Amino acid sequence: MKFVPYSAKHYEGCLALFDENCPAYFAENEREDYASYLKTMGNPYKVLEGPEGALIAAYGVAFIEAERRARVTWIMVSPKGQGTGVGRHMMEEIIACAVDMKATALDIATSQHAAAFFAKFGARETRVIKDGWAKGMHRIDMELKL
Repeated sequence: MKFVPYSAKHYEGCLALFDENCPAYFAENEREDYASYLKTMGNPYKVLEGPEGALIAAYGVAFIEAERRARVTWIMVSPKGQGTGVGRHMMEEIIACAVDMKATALDIATSQHAAAFFAKFGARETRVIKDGWAKGMHRIDMELKL
């Protein structure tokens, strides 16, 4: 299982991966933001390709140097990859990346549908915003101390 750096050739595959996760894990109104992010990102973003070329997972890690904190950006796993260990492997890579960046904490903005996944790694809720992503999709801010 090897994540590779995102490149423009992954653009359509990333949007397809987003669509697979919508509306279960992302609000439909977030698609445009994600597409814009893919075109202009300034921080590392990685993807995992399946044997037939379809993307199985993607994630990014941003570093806020002044605060010595890392932030997970646009993390997602295809429903076909859920329950296979892909998410665990991805989180291990994210945590290692944040540690390499010398971050003291990892910030995660998620929804009530994925918060339990991040809690398995020790992330704790710091804030809940009802309907923060869309109606019925609450924003859960979490912190993982490193």
